[in-house]
Amino acid sequence: MLENKEAYTVNVENDASEEDMDIVQQGLWDNIEEHSKLTDLQLLAVLLRDGDRHVVGGVLGWTKRGWVEINVVWVRADLRGKGHGTRLMQAAEQEALARGCRQVYLSTMNFEAPEWYKKLGYELIGTLEGHRDIRYHFQKHLP
Repeated sequence: MLENKEAYTVNVENDASEEDMDIVQQGLWDNIEEHSKLTDLQLLAVLLRDGDRHVVGGVLGWTKRGWVEINVVWVRADLRGKGHGTRLMQAAEQEALARGCRQVYLSTMNFEAPEWYKKLGYELIGTLEGHRDIRYHFQKHLP
């Protein structure tokens, strides 16, 4: 069946709704699952909370097929340099091991502490240059 391309519009939407973005994201995940038989995809969320249980830092990512992909590492500015980030990463790695993961992948920008990841044992596997900032790609083999 031929479809009329004019029946569809392409829109750049800088204010797209959460619902619309969720539709696109879910469509991607459904396609990945259908074609890759990915059945072990699981959210990884390791949070740092203060005494009032407010989130003041965290590591977010996904575990799948023996890998953990870390998408977000953040600690509130006034708490940085006090070991909290290291504790968060260690907890994320321990949880990844418990889930059967042996590899970690993450990327970061030049202003986001790439040297810190090296101190944590991450190996630089590539860079993406050509913009004002440089993106660094790291991986780590877990024991």
